[in-house]
Amino acid sequence: MNEYRPGLERRLQRNLRRVSSQHRQLDEMYGHLLRALDDRVTKRAEDALRHFEEGLSAHFSLEEKHTFPAVHGAHPTCESALIALAQEHSVFRSDVERLGSLLSKGDWLGCDQLLDELALRLAQHEGREERLLEEEEEEKKKEEGRLEDR
Repeated sequence: MNEYRPGLERRLQRNLRRVSSQHRQLDEMYGHLLRALDDRVTKRAEDALRHFEEGLSAHFSLEEKHTFPAVHGAHPTCESALIALAQEHSVFRSDVERLGSLLSKGDWLGCDQLLDELALRLAQHEGREERLLEEEEEEKKKEEGRLEDR
C-alpha cells in the first residue's frame, strides 16, 4: 500500500487537468493542419504544421517532465505503461518530422496519408493516457477511503 502524500496528489491532479486540456487543444491544431493540407497552400500548411509541432512538443514535455513522474511517484506500479507512452512520444516526433519532409517536397498525398495515420495513433495514445490516469485517480480515491476508515 502506498503512503498517502497529499502534495504529490495535488500536483498530479493539476497535471491531469492540463493534460486533458492540452489533448483538446491538440485536436484543434490538428484540425487547422488538416484544413491547411486540404487547401494545398504550402506556406499555410507549413505554418499549421509548425504550430502543431510546437503544441505537441510542449504537451509531450509536460507529460515527460511533470505528469509521468508524478503518476509514477504516486503509483509506481504504472512504470511500464508510462515508459511505453513516453516511447510513443519519440515515434510521434519522428512522424511529425517526416510530415515536414513530405511537405517540403510537395508530396501532398504522402502528407495526407501520414497525417491520417498519425491522427489515428495519437487518438489511441491519448485514450490510453487518459484511461491510465483515470484508473490511477480511482485507485487514489480508494486509497483515501481506506485511510479514512482507519
